[in-house]
Amino acid sequence: MSVTPAWPPPFPFPPTPSENWNATAKGYLAALIRGRLQDCSQANVKESDVAYLVEKLATPKAVRRFYRVQKYEQHANQQEISYLEWLDRVVHGYMAYSAKWQRSREEGHENVMTLIHRIVSSTYVRLAHRHPPPDLREELAARLSLALLENYFYDTELEPWLRQTAQNIIKDDIRKIIPLIDDIELHPELPQRDRSGEDWLQAHIQREMLLEAIRQISHRRYRVILLLIYLFDFTNGELAAFFGVSVPEATTWRSRALQALRKKYPPDERPK
Repeated sequence: MSVTPAWPPPFPFPPTPSENWNATAKGYLAALIRGRLQDCSQANVKESDVAYLVEKLATPKAVRRFYRVQKYEQHANQQEISYLEWLDRVVHGYMAYSAKWQRSREEGHENVMTLIHRIVSSTYVRLAHRHPPPDLREELAARLSLALLENYFYDTELEPWLRQTAQNIIKDDIRKIIPLIDDIELHPELPQRDRSGEDWLQAHIQREMLLEAIRQISHRRYRVILLLIYLFDFTNGELAAFFGVSVPEATTWRSRALQALRKKYPPDERPK
């Protein structure tokens, strides 16, 4: 039976993100992981699982992840979390993740890739108010899968992590589109969408006048806010999430952006 080594070890552990993991540190980590896998598994510990987790955790990225979790626990819950406690979370999360993969092979259980595609589609609909085209959905799913492989450390529940990461990826795509809006999105031949904001624009024969007025606003943030409102139907809450600010602050920005638009848009054609 595996024996968990004494804690703390007689050397600094874990190494800081700027330090390399030597053979001694990796061996100690392997012993910690092996003991914890033995505790939470009735079957024999697979050395392949130990080797995989050592390879994943004996890295600067994993140590930085531990420090972020530690800082979060101190700030949010006023609790101290040790490396051993974090490692327990990781090992238990890894076992749950492995069990999910195993169950996905059985009929009637959703596999992880199906889950990823479902989350990408639902998150895109929530943020963009339309379904992603198939090629874009595949690209976003591939990026989310890569993020899962590289950045998921099993120390939090899988589905909430996937949803948050998908949201970050899709918002990042929207942000990349923003610099191109002045050159591309303001073209009179805008794509038609079955949404209330687009319906309003469609109802105005001179909709390009509205977009031209937005382009003339010197404050770039206001231009972005207005485009998110009229092209993507963003609510105040979605604006707040997009810019990473509070809802009251986003509401103030929205009001100021609309005031700036009223100065540029013809009075008889102003948005309601």
